[in-house]
Amino acid sequence: MKHQLLNERLGTPPNAELLLSVLSVARDIDRACADMLAPYGLSESRLAAMLAIEQHPSITAAELADHLEVTRATVTGLIDGIDRAGYVIRQTSGSDRRRSQLTLSEKGEALLNDLMPVYKTWFKSLTSNVNAETRDATLGALGELHDALEAGGRS
Repeated sequence: MKHQLLNERLGTPPNAELLLSVLSVARDIDRACADMLAPYGLSESRLAAMLAIEQHPSITAAELADHLEVTRATVTGLIDGIDRAGYVIRQTSGSDRRRSQLTLSEKGEALLNDLMPVYKTWFKSLTSNVNAETRDATLGALGELHDALEAGGRS
């Protein structure tokens, strides 16, 4: 509704519908993803943290924050959540108790092994009716939007 109100207020400039549709679909995908991950006690951010830890065993919290492009405070909350759930192991260095290395626990590895086929099927179901021509045109339009954002939104 808010995008419709904005579109009406803007007087429907060229391509506004495209941008507002992207925002709307992104919101819908986020909501659907949250619903799909909720039974596992995960958010997209927690899942991303677990995948990064899986990919980079013994990663530190600071390195994880850099990798995920989030603040250290944010990554601390993510780690605390997956630690409470038993999905990660923190190994503290004897010389610096503030610096710990993170690895997935067996429970965390099992969860990812169970979840990835579900996630892959969900992705396929969202895109199964999109043909190659539509996909390529959409990716082109999204690339142009990205370039405009990188340039500061100037035309």
